[in-house]
Amino acid sequence: MLLIQEITLSANYLLNNINIEYRMKIRTSLIIVLVSLFTMTMYGQQTVNRDLTVSGVVLDTFGDPLPGVGIFIKNAPGIGTVTDSNGRFSMKAARREVIVFQMIGMANYEKVAEKNEADVEIVLEEDTQVLDEVVITGLTSQKKVSIVGAITSVEVD
Repeated sequence: MLLIQEITLSANYLLNNINIEYRMKIRTSLIIVLVSLFTMTMYGQQTVNRDLTVSGVVLDTFGDPLPGVGIFIKNAPGIGTVTDSNGRFSMKAARREVIVFQMIGMANYEKVAEKNEADVEIVLEEDTQVLDEVVITGLTSQKKVSIVGAITSVEVD
């Protein structure tokens, strides 16, 4: 409320010599612009300092590395990475952010970043319920010449 009063007083000071017809329109527009700028300044400067590095390897229950595991920060869209062909990863995070490890057919694993960590071993376990949701379809007939991609034939006994 105090902010609006200050903006109104400022607008009155600036608009003293303008025709009274336009004074209300300009004052209202000026108040809206100033409040919008104030709001954008307050919320636009909230950045997260991701100063911790968490790195390591993602394995399955047999100890084999898992390539292609999606790793991202929970509730932070666009911040993530993927494990390489040896299951290795490196990720920047802020203190107390939750890092999620996700792969089709595996249960998600969540880790809270508390300190710099190297050589972390993350073990993902199979999730058979997720496998029931994956459906592969592809029954069609085409000439060999017009097909681009890979085809596999399965014979049923």
